[in-house]
This record gives sequence, C-alpha cells and structure tokens, in this order.
Amino acid sequence: LRAWRGEHGNWCPGYQRDGHPARDLTVDHVVPLAAGGAPFDIGNTAVLCRSCNSTKGASTDRGWVAHRTTRLLPDRASQYV
Repeated sequence: LRAWRGEHGNWCPGYQRDGHPARDLTVDHVVPLAAGGAPFDIGNTAVLCRSCNSTKGASTDRGWVAHRTTRLLPDRASQYV
C-alpha cells in the first residue's frame, strides 16, 4: 500500500468503475482467501478503495488485477500548478 501511494498517490484504479481519487485505500486479495488465495503472496494483492473492495467482495474474477491493469492515472504534477 505504501509503495502504491508513493507511485500513484491516493488513487484507486477502480473496480467496475473508472479510477478515482480515494483516501481510504485498502489491499485486496485478487483471489480471495476463502477461495484458496495465497494470503502472503504479493502477486495476489491489488489496491482498491474501501468502496471498490467492498463491491468486489469475494469475487474470483481472476482476469482483474488492479495494480497490473493499464489505466490512465492522473498527472500528479498538475495538482501543484
């Protein structure tokens, strides 16, 4: 989560919606623990805001990985102009 914030700031890549600013980022298990997902495998984690994580729930949508998808992130430098 710290690495994500360092690279992308408070930006949720979104789940079933566009990316958006969010201060309540969480770590999501891509393959839920209840479905046999690895609890300590960094490759089984993604970043989502609390709302998107709640929407995703225990989904086993293995094609979706937030931190690996190509999404347009905001130009963080523009916020300082």
